[in-house]
Amino acid sequence: GDLLDYARPLKPELAPARLLDVIDAALDAAAAADQGHDPAAALRVVRDVPESLPDVTIDARLMRQAILNLALNAMQAMPTGGTLTVSARAAGKTLTIAVSDTGAGMSPEVAARVFEPFFTTRSTGTGLGLSVVKRIVESHEGEVSVTSRAGGGTTFTLALPAHAVSAS
Repeated sequence: GDLLDYARPLKPELAPARLLDVIDAALDAAAAADQGHDPAAALRVVRDVPESLPDVTIDARLMRQAILNLALNAMQAMPTGGTLTVSARAAGKTLTIAVSDTGAGMSPEVAARVFEPFFTTRSTGTGLGLSVVKRIVESHEGEVSVTSRAGGGTTFTLALPAHAVSAS
């Protein structure tokens, strides 16, 4: 599935969407797919999205996939528990979505390579999840970045351009 997602040409079907619904759907799917946690481990999920956030013009299905991939990676980075935070803000006409975890973080060398196809530090997986995220964000004319500190957690930030935020 990851290989097909990566290889498939991306042409987003843009339409106004409520970002809160897209994020909730991604987090629900991540919770349903989470198999890497000890049930006793405390995994806290925080959604920090203002109710007043205007609708955004995105491909909701693709953006849900991008947020899902980031949420799953964050959950895998915290096998003994932690906090996954998804936040979104509109500043002017720029939309920023951040997915953060309180996991072990990454070295600068690993962080520099995370968007490379087939790069992974795990014993399982294809190494395509973050490459797919990058393609989705770029297909929306946006940018994705990562900040991480070994031992201090990781944040992926999706920055979407001015036309993503609908006038309301």
